[in-house]
Order: sequence, then structure tokens, then C-alpha cells
Amino acid sequence: MIADSVHEIEAAGFVPAPPPRVFAFLADLENHWHLADPFIEILSLERPSPEAGAHGGRIRMHGPFGLARTAVTCVLEATPTESMSGSAQVGRRTSARVRWGLTPHHGGTWVHLSAELEQANVVDRLLLALGGRTWFRRRFAAVIRRLGDRFSAAMAAEASRPEATTAFVPADDPSGEGPPIAYLGEARRRRGLDGRAPHR
Repeated sequence: MIADSVHEIEAAGFVPAPPPRVFAFLADLENHWHLADPFIEILSLERPSPEAGAHGGRIRMHGPFGLARTAVTCVLEATPTESMSGSAQVGRRTSARVRWGLTPHHGGTWVHLSAELEQANVVDRLLLALGGRTWFRRRFAAVIRRLGDRFSAAMAAEASRPEATTAFVPADDPSGEGPPIAYLGEARRRRGLDGRAPHR
């Protein structure tokens, strides 16, 4: 779903993962590399320390009419599992506030991505009026789709992992330490985990 107003551009969509997982992914701007498309190039990232997640950086946007703009971004506010917002500065006179909103929705997250134009020079206002606004809406919608696809793939991989083996501890084992390794095959057979009928 995409929409916009005079000063705001926005898109929204469903991501099949709970808000805490989505927020943890988005909170580190380095992960945004995985969401970029050929029209958006991440040039550099900034971290308060080598071990910390990225909280700012520079991106290059290749927009309509063959024009390109470089934006300096920075995370300003973050409410864990709910929202994250930051600034995007293009040159000296164009700036916007970008916000991610996360709402629990049917076991996953409804993600809302928006940008509110705070100020813009004459050229950038003209570009927005001549197609730039639609271009940004499509980029936002594509970013949310890629975010959803990434979590869909991750959850499918998790679901396909073999079930971890749980040791069968007989009730008459006073040590509570469980059986030796050779006994685990018998434990699995008793529970029918090896594909054969459980032992009667």
C-alpha cells in the first residue's frame, strides 16, 4: 500500500515476523544494505564504536531523469519494537524526517515507512512535482517488500531445520545424567522419531 500527501511520502506492508525481530534488524543501518535496490546505493556507514551497530551514513539515490542525489542520514530516535526515526540531509537546503513504524499484525508486523519533507530548494521541489514523489513511493514500497521477503526466507529456513534430539532419561535413572550416546537410538525408536513404529 502506498500513499502520499503534499509534504509526506509513505508506504506500508506486512512483514511475517514479530516487531522485536523487525526492529532488531532495522536498528543496525548496516542491515539496510540488504534492502537497497539498484536505485539506492549505500556509500558509507557510521558507528559510535567498532562493535556498535551503524547509526548513520551516506547514500546515493539515482532518481528519475538520470539525476542523482547524495544524502547524509542519521538515526535520531528509536523506541524498541515500535518505531525508529532519523534525518536525511541533501545538500544545505533539502532535508526530510524519515520514520519506520512497527505495529503487531496477525502474528507479524505491519510496517509503515514515511518521509516528511522539512525543507527543500527550488530544484528539489520541482523534481518532486515532476515525478520524484512517485519514484520515492515506489522505492519505499519495494524496500518493505524486500524486508518481508527476507524474513519469509529466514523463517522458512528455520522451519526446515531438523528437530533437535532430546535425550530420553529413564525414570529409574537416579543420577539424572541421562543415558550414554549408544542409548539415544533406542530412545528415538521408542518415540517413533526414526521413522519406525514406536516400541510396544
